Amino acid sequence: ISLLLVFLLIFLFDTFGGKKSLKGLSITACVLFALHTVWNIIPVDSATAFGGMYQTSPIASMVKTVLNIGTLIVLLQSISWSDTPDVKLRRGEFYELLLVTLFGMYLMVSSGHFLLFFIGLETASLPMAALIAINKKDTESYEAGAKYLFTAGLGLSFLYGVSGSLYFGDIAVAIASNHTPLLIATLVFVLAGMGFKLSLVPFHLWTADVYQGAPTQVTSYLSVISKGAAAFAL
Repeated sequence: ISLLLVFLLIFLFDTFGGKKSLKGLSITACVLFALHTVWNIIPVDSATAFGGMYQTSPIASMVKTVLNIGTLIVLLQSISWSDTPDVKLRRGEFYELLLVTLFGMYLMVSSGHFLLFFIGLETASLPMAALIAINKKDTESYEAGAKYLFTAGLGLSFLYGVSGSLYFGDIAVAIASNHTPLLIATLVFVLAGMGFKLSLVPFHLWTADVYQGAPTQVTSYLSVISKGAAAFAL
């Protein structure tokens, strides 16, 4: 909730602030996000919501804190870059998209159900593709955005078909009791999709092009923050 509140405040600032006040958008975003990070630094107790689809625990809370600290470093790193002529017209979008991707990673970290995991994955991936291609005048930038977007597939529909459930616990039981060729192929698809997100060999070939085409600040975020969320989810 506090992350969405920070997003809403930055969105309103960007939408209704005058040209002179928008010069302070970068500092405002950093201060608001720093308050969010401090507010959520204490781990929470284990709890579930939405029928067990959303789960939180001290370890998940700690991972989110690590993601928050890394994102804050990226925001501080981006202050001078966001004031450059090519970026300052879209710096509001940069901060808003960044926070939306982080919210998607929160859902991935706290998911106990593949539907919520997939919603979190797409919430993190689609704005990230836009961030990668934020330099619209740079052909390498939007080429990198397209390559990142095209590697976002997973075999979750097959997994539901062979197990009859999207809850992690039910799928674990199905895997332990059913070793059909279709289930094995499905797990290969799922692991391959996560391999793309984590740049694991042999699914890493897109990484160099995307990192080269994206702005340095976006590459910092993509190579550390998104990898941390995907690794914990895996």
